[in-house]
Amino acid sequence: MGKDYEKYLEGQYRGNVVERYKQEKDDEQKAIKIVQEVKEQQEHIMEEETKRILEKENVTSTEIGKVTADYGMEDKYGEYLLNGAILHCNQASLEDFEIPGDKIVLDRKIIDDDDRIYNQLRVIENPMSANGLIYATVGDAIKYENVFPFYCNCKIPADRPEEIKKIKEDKNCSKYGVCRHLMSLNEEWENISLNGRSYLSKVDINMQGQYMGQGYLEYIRDQAFLQAVEGKPITETYFLKEKDGITMTSILFCKHGGIISAITSGQIYPRVSGVSIDLIELLKKYETGMDQYGNYLNEGEPALYQYHSPSDDINVLTIGWGHAVKSFDGGWFTFKNGTVMNLYNMGIYDKVDGVKIKQGTSITKAQAEEILNNDIEKRVTEINNALKTKGINEAIDQNFYDALFMLTYQMGTKYLTDNSDLSVFLEAENFFTRTDREIKEQFGEFTNHLEAGTMRRRADELDIIFDGTYDRDYDETRYGDIWRKKTYPNMTTPGY
Repeated sequence: MGKDYEKYLEGQYRGNVVERYKQEKDDEQKAIKIVQEVKEQQEHIMEEETKRILEKENVTSTEIGKVTADYGMEDKYGEYLLNGAILHCNQASLEDFEIPGDKIVLDRKIIDDDDRIYNQLRVIENPMSANGLIYATVGDAIKYENVFPFYCNCKIPADRPEEIKKIKEDKNCSKYGVCRHLMSLNEEWENISLNGRSYLSKVDINMQGQYMGQGYLEYIRDQAFLQAVEGKPITETYFLKEKDGITMTSILFCKHGGIISAITSGQIYPRVSGVSIDLIELLKKYETGMDQYGNYLNEGEPALYQYHSPSDDINVLTIGWGHAVKSFDGGWFTFKNGTVMNLYNMGIYDKVDGVKIKQGTSITKAQAEEILNNDIEKRVTEINNALKTKGINEAIDQNFYDALFMLTYQMGTKYLTDNSDLSVFLEAENFFTRTDREIKEQFGEFTNHLEAGTMRRRADELDIIFDGTYDRDYDETRYGDIWRKKTYPNMTTPGY
């Protein structure tokens, strides 16, 4: 085996000659054992990651070799770790921690168990890449800057006098655990070595020992971002270095004996494939219709009778929450209980021969929910297909997804696939370099300057994107005059 275990030595031997000798030999045995544990851990992680990719990309096991080779070309499979990746240590424990003459019992009422054994990778100093994400590198292994101690105990006992002393003197160990007194991180993360695999180089800013104000930090990021985007070589200026990125198969060794790995990459966006409950509730408020007498219903209530909206063409009828029907042929709907109804003439038909059974007048609220869910499923499929085609499905968070859904629920998903300005904006090369102003103007295009209701809806959609709030607000002026500026840049909206 040679001396390949040396990097796992904890070191810092204390005491007399005999005590130091024993600590050193115990340390060597532990390090030799860790070499094998690291190998087994990486093999297990790679197996799990392979399963994830096979399921996600729908590729066969025989194609996995090409998949691993593709890792070095681009972050196609969303496995590179970002700021916010969830980390876990294989030695994290919620059990009591024994020390001579005492034991540390975690107060699990103060902090949830999940918050104790998991934490987030913090990478705020590195420059954003061209797709607007902050990637981590092998160098992001600094305690209290990148990786924070877990609020838990450790499965491995304290084996240094100074460790035991610190734990005994810490009055908050039952609250925060002993990890912070035992964690001693390796200098860098380790990437698994596989045939045909290379790692993307990412820009790393060495912040250790440097104090930088937030403004200076943002300045450094901007410089590095410009260098990356404009193709300028990365220099030593601002402590910039190119280092390998780290992935879901990378590990970080704690010299006390733990192995830290990622549970999620931080790229949570790929899992966004549908609308949130909050969005559905807001959508219902905006899609409130009329009763059979032409009176507006209470906010959020579905229209159980057909009605004609003054803003629609004369042949268009609406029912439920914004379900528009343009003709008899387009009015068919089969409910889950087998009832076949034509929502254009409200007739109920035999599902076998299509003969009209009776004339209906209205639908139930449960049927309105079913119609809405069906409409949502159709639009979600169309949006997901469009985003994947454009290559941005892995860069969309829940808020942007919800806002885009609400926009297209009213205006139609055709704007995602035709050559419209919105469709062009959503292409990867444009979306990844977007600005807040561009987002506002894109949503501001979908009104006519005069309909306050539509402008309020667009403003609420922007609130979802920028604030994460799903409240209906009746002030359409809060984003300024962003209405139709791409089409009519010199036109002033009345009231502004």
